[in-house]
Amino acid sequence: LDKRINKFTNFCIRILNKKSHPKYKNIPVYYRLLRGLEELSDFYKYLLFHYIRKEIKISEEYIELLKEINECLKMFYKAYYKPKDEDIEHLLIKTLEMYKKISLYYDKGKENILIAYLFYINDKIRSLLSSIVELNILND
Repeated sequence: LDKRINKFTNFCIRILNKKSHPKYKNIPVYYRLLRGLEELSDFYKYLLFHYIRKEIKISEEYIELLKEINECLKMFYKAYYKPKDEDIEHLLIKTLEMYKKISLYYDKGKENILIAYLFYINDKIRSLLSSIVELNILND
């Protein structure tokens, strides 16, 4: 699946290069967004690889953190397609809360490598959110 995502990302970037975009000022933001989404998928891939390779027993608490991170990703999706200031602000607050939750769980010393990937995923969602904000500013 990762190869397909990479291939699709590269295809989208190629289209931007070849065909451009009606709103040419947005092109750099779309590049960052595409590369960021591809990196996000890589973090999920690495998380899965470590889980499978190490056969780590995952706690319910970790699964709840993973569900919350996935919920943040769904919120990001919604904010991209229907950007509202309150949704973006809510997601910024939620990702900040996730930093704290992940850090507390990390301090317990459980599944640290897997927890690190949750931190990276949360961080990437948060940084990608700035692309949505930038697109909204450019399109106003």
